[in-house]
Amino acid sequence: MKFLKYLESKNRVLLYSLLKLLLRTKQTDVPVKTDKIKKILITRYDAIGDLIITIPAIRIIKKNFPDVQIDIIASNRNVMIAENEPSITNVYIYDGTLTSLRKLKKLKKQHYDIILSFVFNNKTKAGFISKISANRGTILCTDMEIKRKDLYSAFFNSQINLDDIRDKMTMLEILCRMSSRIFGFEFSAGDINKKLIIDGYNLQKVKDFSDSIDNQKYFVYNISSGNPYRTLSTEKNTEIIKSILNFGYKIVVISDKQDSSKAEDIINNINSPVCCRYRTESINDVIALIKSSSIVFTPDTSVVHIASAFDIPAFIVYSSLASFITEWLPYNSKYEVMMSERNQPVEQIPTSEIISRLTGFVKSVDSTKLL
Repeated sequence: MKFLKYLESKNRVLLYSLLKLLLRTKQTDVPVKTDKIKKILITRYDAIGDLIITIPAIRIIKKNFPDVQIDIIASNRNVMIAENEPSITNVYIYDGTLTSLRKLKKLKKQHYDIILSFVFNNKTKAGFISKISANRGTILCTDMEIKRKDLYSAFFNSQINLDDIRDKMTMLEILCRMSSRIFGFEFSAGDINKKLIIDGYNLQKVKDFSDSIDNQKYFVYNISSGNPYRTLSTEKNTEIIKSILNFGYKIVVISDKQDSSKAEDIINNINSPVCCRYRTESINDVIALIKSSSIVFTPDTSVVHIASAFDIPAFIVYSSLASFITEWLPYNSKYEVMMSERNQPVEQIPTSEIISRLTGFVKSVDSTKLL
């Protein structure tokens, strides 16, 4: 894969000209003929949040074609989400290694009728992974990049033009609409089912935690984002949490393993019985915890989408360095988003502004619940 990336960076046009000659991918119009489609493969080998917002599209496809088998290529990060979803039959993992790539090559024997590439970035990798998983008659679909449509036709039979909806609605809705355009079915907002499924073990852990805090309503405060420009400092997080200690919530700080020591420092700095830590062992623990929470604070999109799945109000801190911000907002749930100034990390947002907006948001959530 590194070799392909190198070639592409040196001469994209030459590379794709050669690929078109070698692969001879026949173009297909959409909507595709669905009468003979029995098996669908979806590629979603990226982040946790990416798969969470793909689940509603998978369910809509399954609802329209209940007898169709839907399989997925997931990543090590999001595989648990895929394994929890009953609409998905088989889950395969691509982790960037040659070993996993060789395993995907064996998927040719599954004779998928269509492969949907829902990974919109790095089309060369997406096309290569789709192609090695396909047999001669498989239709390969992805989103369209108009300027590079001709290049990517080397891999994909069909590229879906989404320019009319990109960055105008959430990615959850975009993927549902993309699916409807591929298969030619209609759907309404009432057909979108975004709730995540979680097993009893993780729910019991949260129940035990809730019992330990006397079933007090709690506020989940996530400090991790997986990217430095989307991460707040220990000092900033400490000040923000202190500003909401008197709102009647138990403040539950969560983080990924890499930020464990940072989370401990924040708890120690606050030094209040109102604030505690919840140690999560997997994404399933995070989902179960958020499901029963009252409010969520997060700079990370995966937590945003988990909260949205259960209609939990979310206060979101985003950096303007990110692209397509509108697409990564919650779908059909209460939220407030704070953006950094142009091309600045979230750390540059004044603490006083975050506190002012956050306290106002908490008050609005509390007043709504009283109605």
